[in-house]
Amino acid sequence: MILFFLPSILQAQTESPKSIIIDMTTGINVNLFEPKFGNASDCLLSAKTISPFIKGRFSYFFSSRWGAFVNLKIASATYSGKDYSNMIPNLYYNLGDDFKENNTTILHDGSIGGTYRIENKNWSIRTRLGIGIGEMLAKSPYFTIKEKGNNNLYYIKYTTGDTYMEVDELPFLNPGISLSYKYDDDILFNVDINYTQFIQKTGYTYYLTDAYTQKIIEKRKFAPKNLSGNLEIGLGVSFSF
Repeated sequence: MILFFLPSILQAQTESPKSIIIDMTTGINVNLFEPKFGNASDCLLSAKTISPFIKGRFSYFFSSRWGAFVNLKIASATYSGKDYSNMIPNLYYNLGDDFKENNTTILHDGSIGGTYRIENKNWSIRTRLGIGIGEMLAKSPYFTIKEKGNNNLYYIKYTTGDTYMEVDELPFLNPGISLSYKYDDDILFNVDINYTQFIQKTGYTYYLTDAYTQKIIEKRKFAPKNLSGNLEIGLGVSFSF
């Protein structure tokens, strides 16, 4: 919220600001979720800390300072969970799995919200506060295990919720700020900073199944301890009309 009201420190506004701004931005997405591997969900949700993104934003200003925006983003995410020990009970050996920790997936998100602008000669600041839906990398691994001391075989499956999914869609809040330099009347160069705070956790379901009878022996649900969030830092160009 501090970012949203930061432009009020500026004083002089230009005489005739443009009503429409289209932003194109690229940069890095920093995953702020820090898995402690305290439970399996931490391992399932873990991703490499930094990944690239590209973003487009359409803003319409219905007054000299206040406006609304629509934001669309595409980012890559690489799964990096490597600690299997807390995903398989100590009573079993792992005979094989599909736990691919280096797979890369393209994630999408979109948001809408309000924006506030103030300009001073060739410089301007725009702050935003939005709400949207974003994708989070989530795995549904499958293990074949053998019980220690005998020949009993079982399957362990982890599902996102109650289904098999590579990504999960979650709601988020999205404050942000852009510092812009006016190159000419229609083109601006930007430094763009945004924070994405997911407001819902990804839940998982654990299944332990007998490999011979296909009977589910154990089923339980769990979730990560903390909400996830991303910090985005990017550079871009804007076109104003």
